[in-house]
Amino acid sequence: MKTLKKSESNLDFKNQIRKNGMDVYATSNYEIFHFLKGNRQLNNSHVKKLKQSILEHGWIRSSILTIGRGMIILDGQHRLQALKEIFKEIGKKYEIFYVVNDIDLISVQALQTQRTWKMHDYMMSFIELGNDEYLKFKIFKETYNLTFTAAIIITLNISGVAGGFREKFIYGNYKCPNWEKAKMTADALMKLKPYFEHWGNVRFVAAFTKFFNHPEFSISEFIRKLDINRDKLYRMATIRQYMERIGWIYNFKRREEINFSPIFNEK
Repeated sequence: MKTLKKSESNLDFKNQIRKNGMDVYATSNYEIFHFLKGNRQLNNSHVKKLKQSILEHGWIRSSILTIGRGMIILDGQHRLQALKEIFKEIGKKYEIFYVVNDIDLISVQALQTQRTWKMHDYMMSFIELGNDEYLKFKIFKETYNLTFTAAIIITLNISGVAGGFREKFIYGNYKCPNWEKAKMTADALMKLKPYFEHWGNVRFVAAFTKFFNHPEFSISEFIRKLDINRDKLYRMATIRQYMERIGWIYNFKRREEINFSPIFNEK
């Protein structure tokens, strides 16, 4: 590998000979790079778009890859894959510029310079690194066809969409305290699908989870009441509105109304 000199750089790159104080290197040998275990999985549609852009507009030489020890790609794997596929398909090669940095996976995830990491990327990253909790979460989410946030609310048994749950998930600290309880909650939620089309709405899921945790709440009784009050449950703006409506439906024409007020104050 060689350090670029100003005479070797074009107009677009002449002011970027160094990046954040680090030397920038150049190569046209794609095979010296390796993919990092636990990095974001390649997104084929993103690679395809990059290929189309490169073929139409050319390779932006100032697009710098970040490389770690052992020539492992920390940031830029989609760009490299696009270049490799172009070479394989039409035999055209472009010179790549890169910097060498020794950082951990969490820092790689935080780079997010080309395409922001999504929850799916973090999940697959930790699965590849051998975290069984994330694998169980993936199976749970897909089994019940839930959004990431809804699945996290149920599996962590939390009361809403706040509370730093996303930070726990993306930094590898996710752990479900009780998978059996989570499955029971999700099974009960699934029973509501024929009665309420927005059963998977994150705010409804948060509200329902609160009620399902109440010792006097019966899913069969709630379904009976919901069946005759379907027009009373519709998409709402807040968790509290859903909670108020769930409580009203449950106590509809009940001889002894259940006092659900304590769960409204839970955090």
